[in-house]
Amino acid sequence: MHTYATSTNQFRCARAFILADLGRWKEALPLLKGIESPREYKEGVAFYLGYCYASAGEYSKAKPCLIEALNLGLPPRLEFRAHFELGIVYMAQGGFARAKIEFERTLQTADADYSKGSSICKRLEICCRQLGLQAEPAQYAQMAR
Repeated sequence: MHTYATSTNQFRCARAFILADLGRWKEALPLLKGIESPREYKEGVAFYLGYCYASAGEYSKAKPCLIEALNLGLPPRLEFRAHFELGIVYMAQGGFARAKIEFERTLQTADADYSKGSSICKRLEICCRQLGLQAEPAQYAQMAR
């Protein structure tokens, strides 16, 4: 019986992760919520829950999940995404200084495709303007082009 529960959790995890990566977070969220006591992929479950909550605009639920995922340790392909999502959460909550730190971490560690496809530099520009910084907004605006 224990083996069945473990394989069911693994299947749910895999399905939820794939759905979330496809941008189908509305379908992934209930699957992730239904995973009980994940022994494997705990950091992945925490990341994808945070990602789905952030996508749904539920920032107060997203934040602890993303922080937990980062504290548990994520593979590099998810770590920079977690920093980006956490930056979005902080930005939405008005924490522009923390958001700036998370977006800078994303920029340092993201692969080239992600850096091009996401709006990291544009978000950094906005954070810098909100913080009243002078030189940095223009630098990030130039990088965004």
